[in-house]
Amino acid sequence: MATKAQMLETINAIDPELAEQLKEAKKQDIESALTTLLENEDEESRGRRMAETIKKYAVTYEPSISYSGRKSLNTGDDLAHLLAGMSPRDVITVAERALGLEPDELWEKYQSLNPGQQRMNAGNRIRSAIKRGDITEDQVKAAIH
Repeated sequence: MATKAQMLETINAIDPELAEQLKEAKKQDIESALTTLLENEDEESRGRRMAETIKKYAVTYEPSISYSGRKSLNTGDDLAHLLAGMSPRDVITVAERALGLEPDELWEKYQSLNPGQQRMNAGNRIRSAIKRGDITEDQVKAAIH
């Protein structure tokens, strides 16, 4: 479930004036406004917003080499460097260990995704847990070894 701040950030990307008006609103009111806003947003606007978001963050990406030897991009942060060159299966295993999940829990959950999506989702789970303070990079390092 998205936080109040995340919902306001999404609203701000679509309608900054509305986001400003909702700053002091209750979470359920913000959620309702966001739902209505997204339902009324047309496909072209949604695509344009996504492209703007990608463009905003893409400039911070750095080139790397994937586990398959192909050129790739990553965020360039410490976690990206730790996971660089690892296969999707390896990143999933690290995520399961670092997050205290059962072996193969994420692996089974991600079977319907392609390898790139599997790796990205597992990496994002780790990154989010670090940002929330649930785990540290040292715990991720320990899960790698």
